[in-house]
Amino acid sequence: MTSAAKKATKTPKTLGACADRLGEIRDEKAAANRALAPLDEERKAIEARLIEELPASDAEGICGRHRRATIVTKRVPILEDRDAFLRHVLKTKSWDLLPSGMCAEAVELRWADKRRVPGVGALVVKRVSLTKK
Repeated sequence: MTSAAKKATKTPKTLGACADRLGEIRDEKAAANRALAPLDEERKAIEARLIEELPASDAEGICGRHRRATIVTKRVPILEDRDAFLRHVLKTKSWDLLPSGMCAEAVELRWADKRRVPGVGALVVKRVSLTKK
């Protein structure tokens, strides 16, 4: 955060007031997300209708007064045979086919069993935990 951004964002005077305000902000954000849920459901229903009905009408798209909607088709890969896929990656050394990250949950489970995972370090991250009184 830049110093200009820090100056523009005011925080409460006391740390207790900071905790209270952070809780209020989280509550407001949750309420806003709940309020947006009906819009998201409506969006999904409209998209589903357009995807279903536009191809049947032989139209490439449809225009309203302000927007044009078209259906875009894209091939998306899905994993059908994990073992065959992993054999291919190992045989061809096509490491770029694998995600660049690791499964943090799997590493944490091994750590819980006191097992080391070579090549994996730990970063200590601080976060704020809020509970209601």
